[in-house]
Amino acid sequence: MRGPVLNVSAACATGAVSVITAARWIEEGVCDSVIAGAVESPFHPLYIAGFSQMGVLARNCSRPFDKDREGFAPGEGAGVIVLERKDIAVLRGARIYGEISGWGLSNDACDPVTFDGTGKSISIAVKKAVEMSGGSLPGYINA
Repeated sequence: MRGPVLNVSAACATGAVSVITAARWIEEGVCDSVIAGAVESPFHPLYIAGFSQMGVLARNCSRPFDKDREGFAPGEGAGVIVLERKDIAVLRGARIYGEISGWGLSNDACDPVTFDGTGKSISIAVKKAVEMSGGSLPGYINA
């Protein structure tokens, strides 16, 4: 693989933003295929101390969509995918696992561990994705 390289840093959205960037590069003709993904390993004492000082660590368990959410529980993970132009994938007989038809990003910057409670920032992201896809309802939402 040859072409541009970009390191994205978007906290917990880094993987999603990496995939969106890859899809945009393909859509804009910058690349025919792109390797995109992210990795996280937050168990260095410096990260734990920082998260602790910010007050974002869950005391009991992580419940991201619970109204009584109290924070998150860090974990290690990695994910990498290959995106390519559909015509190239079809020509080489590749198994196509999905297509990206739209995306939306938003942030309310209300609190380190919770949304503002109105759902406005989330609805902005979903609305953008639906608009971009031509009105199709999303088959998958990456929160």
